[in-house]
Amino acid sequence: MSDSEVDPVVSTLQVEEERQRAQAERIGALLSDLPEPRPPRRRSFFLPVILFAVTAFFGVLLAEYNHVGSRQPPAHSRLQGCRR
Repeated sequence: MSDSEVDPVVSTLQVEEERQRAQAERIGALLSDLPEPRPPRRRSFFLPVILFAVTAFFGVLLAEYNHVGSRQPPAHSRLQGCRR
């Protein structure tokens, strides 16, 4: 290869090196601007407990409501009892 063929290749490589160096500097500047990562927070213990308690309360309430409703005899047997 002659010198005239090598010069464009060398200059292209130098331009590419400069571009990569500038990009690395920009990435480094962006990374330095980021805040420090916080340690992970502990998961709240109270939220699942509260949700379970509310669900259980309404489940018991619904079961009790259905149980109280089943204590009364069906309407047709009450009507037959009135005819006697």
